[in-house]
Amino acid sequence: GPNGTSLKEYVEKTMQVSFEKVPEGILEALRDNLFEKAVHMGVISLDEQGMNTWLAENVLSQDSAHREFVGQGEYARRKIGQFIGDKFDFEFEVGSVEELAYWYVWADTNPQTGGFRFRQNFSVDARKYWTQGKAEELGPHELAVHAARMATRRKRIEKGQLSKVFGITTVHGPEAVVEEGLGLTISYFVPGLYEK
Repeated sequence: GPNGTSLKEYVEKTMQVSFEKVPEGILEALRDNLFEKAVHMGVISLDEQGMNTWLAENVLSQDSAHREFVGQGEYARRKIGQFIGDKFDFEFEVGSVEELAYWYVWADTNPQTGGFRFRQNFSVDARKYWTQGKAEELGPHELAVHAARMATRRKRIEKGQLSKVFGITTVHGPEAVVEEGLGLTISYFVPGLYEK
């Protein structure tokens, strides 16, 4: 880690949070709940073969995954904007990649256009399979939360209301705890976002 510190120490010092071990009982209850939902969805066998069969029947083409990701994100962007009174107008583009990486979507700024750029990862080797649920999860997360927050940050920097240093973000910086927390939860607090 930075300056020879462990990840645990780095997180505790920069983010003021401490790691705690999750009790096995909680993990077992969550696993059982997940297995029940998988069976309800038609995954008869929860082994690798059963999951692969389910994926083969439910994976989206790249074109469909692109349309669903953008559609879900735009819908969420409108709903969140209505909820808080902001239109969140910003330019963006979406492309497809196949990278052996941990992420499904990588977001950054296109240096040529200044617009936001989202790259959907379709690497089979990294097991990045796009289903309807993945598009419903990541469209709002990336387009309606992360990009909208960055667009708002950009506007405030341009107006001189926020220091330019806040325009420099990194995946592993302390702000990631707040950004990912919002990205994972804010959609659940917006009335009507999941009516579809």
